[in-house]
Amino acid sequence: MEYVNAISVSDWGDISKALKHSADTLQAIWEGRARQVADGIKEAHFETSHIQYNDENALSYTVPLALYAARNFYTIHREFPGGKGFADLVFLPRKRFLEKPALVVELKWDKDAQGALEQIRRKEYCQSLEEYQGNLLLVGVNYDRKTREHTCQIEAYTK
Repeated sequence: MEYVNAISVSDWGDISKALKHSADTLQAIWEGRARQVADGIKEAHFETSHIQYNDENALSYTVPLALYAARNFYTIHREFPGGKGFADLVFLPRKRFLEKPALVVELKWDKDAQGALEQIRRKEYCQSLEEYQGNLLLVGVNYDRKTREHTCQIEAYTK
């Protein structure tokens, strides 16, 4: 956070703005504001316009960029084993930030964000987090190639 604050008052313009948007997108996840999260991911996608979305894997590079500020609070795992498969991204709070919710993120391409949440539940991705004692948020993200829109759904997971 101190780095983000220092950059925000510097002459680093675009970097400062990107970090601010990233922090805002992360805050939006914590507060359940799915539309703002989708907009934050869309903005990160525009910043990486050289990345063409051909599948969910390509989308998996944009989401961590949109949530770059999360690195301060979380250890990020790609293809995290759980239940009957692998969650695309799992964000586990660092020891200093155990009050933050863990995030299980499932990505979809040309499907829908609600379906991503259903997959998390159906394949029991949270099963491997049984020992985790804190709050847990499920985050489903979809990119529709025809409309070029990102959508997001967020829900609290109850054990």
